[in-house]
Amino acid sequence: LVDRVTDRFELADLMGQMVSELGALHSQVGAGDTRPAPDEPGLAGLGGRFSRGPEGWRIEAIYAHEAELPSEAPPLAAPGLGLKVGDIITTVNGRPTADAPHLLELLRGQAGRQVLLEVKQASGKTVQRIVTPVAQARENQLRYNDWRVSRARAVEQAGQGRIGYVHLRAMGPADIADFVREFYAASDRDGLIID
Repeated sequence: LVDRVTDRFELADLMGQMVSELGALHSQVGAGDTRPAPDEPGLAGLGGRFSRGPEGWRIEAIYAHEAELPSEAPPLAAPGLGLKVGDIITTVNGRPTADAPHLLELLRGQAGRQVLLEVKQASGKTVQRIVTPVAQARENQLRYNDWRVSRARAVEQAGQGRIGYVHLRAMGPADIADFVREFYAASDRDGLIID
């Protein structure tokens, strides 16, 4: 198959197939000397899902996080903000959100910087809140954590507190630390689901 390879990505794919035949753990093939991608477009997020409405962008969900890890909370769940599902973000740094193609367009380039949100709460009261959006990579991590926490809550509910759920995302030091923390917290349960 080497004679049919036309670029470095195809070679990496071929090598990956060859390595997979070995059946060994932690055997990966990197893409190698490929051209670097253009700079990241500065996408940022608030740690939630939104829908467009006539007044702005409605908060449909704020990503769940583990209560004992407040540093892992998404920007919308920061202490003191009091933002809730159903609230409508009407402006970002004074710019109206209703006509924006997406709320995230108004957050471009704002990761790690404070932004001022004007929010119409479900009660009809309008408040201003300062939040710090996160970079897209962190937003993806928050979405993944939301999925993981939702699985743990589903197991907790279905098992009526008798079954634990432990998730192992990868094999890095932080992943192993999370696994250990979750495992010992659930080790006294009647059953344990390890995902």
